[in-house]
Amino acid sequence: MSSFAKFIAFSKKNPVLIPLYVTVGGGAVMAGLYTLRLSLGETVVWDNGNPAPWQSVNYNTKMMNLQSKDPKEVFKAPSAEDLRGKI
Repeated sequence: MSSFAKFIAFSKKNPVLIPLYVTVGGGAVMAGLYTLRLSLGETVVWDNGNPAPWQSVNYNTKMMNLQSKDPKEVFKAPSAEDLRGKI
């Protein structure tokens, strides 16, 4: 007897668990579809031609400044001179 046939036989003996199976299965399908949607978005780049993408950062990209003591300055975008000095 295959495992699927065992599952069907078990489900027939315990029909109360069927909504649980439907809910968990539906959640797994939705999580997979959401992950697929995120991976195919325009902000994700699947490019094997650039092995070091952090070296070609656009200067308008907002970065975190973890060296700042002021919490308001942590998410302030650094100036182009700061980026050129560190690269």
